[in-house]
Amino acid sequence: GGFLTHLCEAVSRRKSVDPPAPGLHHKLTLVDLAALGLSGVVGVGGYMYVGVVAAEWAGPSVVLSVLLATVSALVTGAVCAELGLRMPRGGGIFTQVYATLGELPATLVASTLMLDLILIPAIAARGSSEYVGLVTERWMSEALHVRLPLSQECRYLAPQPDLVAAALLILSTLMVLAGTKLVCQVGAAGVGVSVLVLTAVAFTALLSADAHHWTHPPGFFPHGLHGVVGGAAVLSVSVGGAHHAGLLSGECGRYASVVTCVGVGVGAAALLLLFPLAVAATLSSSSMSSTAPLTQLFPGASLLGMRALVVVGGVVGLWASIMGGLMAGSRLAHRLACDGLAPRCLGRVSRRTETPWVAALFCGTAAAVVAAVCSSWVLLRAAGAGGVSAGVAGAAAVLARRYRPQGARYPLEATAGCDTPPILSRSASSLADLTELAPAAHTAHTDYLAAFDDTEPRQVTVEWAAGTWVSAIFEPPMPPTWVSWRTARFLMATFVVNCVAGVGVVRGAKELDIGLWAWAGVALCVCGCVVCGVGLWLQPRHPPPPAATQQDAAPLLPLLAILTNIVLLLHLPLTALSVACGVWAAAAAVWLVHGRTASTEAVLNRALLTHSGHQSPADML
Repeated sequence: GGFLTHLCEAVSRRKSVDPPAPGLHHKLTLVDLAALGLSGVVGVGGYMYVGVVAAEWAGPSVVLSVLLATVSALVTGAVCAELGLRMPRGGGIFTQVYATLGELPATLVASTLMLDLILIPAIAARGSSEYVGLVTERWMSEALHVRLPLSQECRYLAPQPDLVAAALLILSTLMVLAGTKLVCQVGAAGVGVSVLVLTAVAFTALLSADAHHWTHPPGFFPHGLHGVVGGAAVLSVSVGGAHHAGLLSGECGRYASVVTCVGVGVGAAALLLLFPLAVAATLSSSSMSSTAPLTQLFPGASLLGMRALVVVGGVVGLWASIMGGLMAGSRLAHRLACDGLAPRCLGRVSRRTETPWVAALFCGTAAAVVAAVCSSWVLLRAAGAGGVSAGVAGAAAVLARRYRPQGARYPLEATAGCDTPPILSRSASSLADLTELAPAAHTAHTDYLAAFDDTEPRQVTVEWAAGTWVSAIFEPPMPPTWVSWRTARFLMATFVVNCVAGVGVVRGAKELDIGLWAWAGVALCVCGCVVCGVGLWLQPRHPPPPAATQQDAAPLLPLLAILTNIVLLLHLPLTALSVACGVWAAAAAVWLVHGRTASTEAVLNRALLTHSGHQSPADML
């Protein structure tokens, strides 16, 4: 074939082997993974995003934004849990998308995930600096009557260099280099302290709750439903900690059966922690500040001790978020290097500390530079595309696993002089019946019939009816074929296009202040989604994995995950969408120039063409 044929094959080239990762050992536990996942929820979510969303996006309706963001996280976590059961591999959502959808989709998902895993530590470092700086500024103004030349509000908006944030990131990078187990233990302790402080803040703020803060002008919805959805899109950054834990799940071999449920646990914990905090914060204060928001809940000199407690909890929780983001980012860079999609030097692992030290230095340096140069206003509006785009890709990978056939697409041709056996009825009860129906097929293809009988088990039920025993044989469900997979793939693509078009029309109507087009977009999205969902439900598919706790007969959960994540993705700030599009374009260009021919799968495919003695890529590896 020509260039376009080879390019299409490279785009859909799926991961078939796991390259070895010497030096990384299975030392993490489920508690470590849960702490890494909760670090983003507690630190960045509780101490930063809830107050920022209430101040700049949703107002008191931030409680609905928290509900929408956490429900999306729960649905995505449940879908990715099924994907983990079907594919028990390490590497998180990147590896699962690579093995299901192809190389280019996995590269695009990894690029925005890496962007978020660099921006989240930078946001946490700037937040820690703002908490410390705000308390220092108030203490100097109240006790020493000294006013600083530049207030914290100006630092939040203006891109002023923040050396405290850069120093905190450098210290966190050194801790990550010291060892994975040490970081997990320190992070778990920080998450515990932060949860206790957040609980105390919520209960204390509820003591001064006033329902008039929800009813007085501008009311509960100061920015309408668009503000609620936009706030949920921004909050999705904080509830995406499941991706952090998933990227390190390959190092947790002892609890491999429950690692896939970490995403659901992180979503549930986010709901239990952030929802009461949002309710308490909006009921106790009529307006929130974007700079160190939780300290605004306790004004006055009498509550100085409570403000100090909030600062301690905020710094500890945000520090845990920094280490969790750096660890997850280093593992993602290491995985990309092992797969040949990033420079090979990022895959180097220290023999003493058993950590990918080059990848950790890269992530820490990039985060420190970003935190020192960019303001918090820019950083908070630039992150978020990685988690929701990974949710869309993960749900699409689950649908692909359900509807794609497992056999070869082009079976081997029949040998000369031997006719292809006819299609046999599955209502036959034994091999003898099959031989009576097709004696020629039995004599020529006895092995084929035996394999057919063994691999297609039948379900037999026996019940007592009308004074006699009655037995019935139920045929197994029809497996998917390549024809049905073509139809299912078209329906999935149409579903995604409908979602993007409908949500895009709603977002455009909001930006242009056109109300009628918003309802047209909603109608388009709903009608298209219903039609495609019914069509997918009628297509043959593989049964759920045996270890699944929930038998999902219809593709409702993956389709709902795709819809919610697309809604959040297209309601992100324009800064985040612009940065994400730029990163996707750059990642696609780098893959087209380098990764398309230099990836591990591409090298193995070329080697298999020249070494016919090997039977599989695993043997060649």
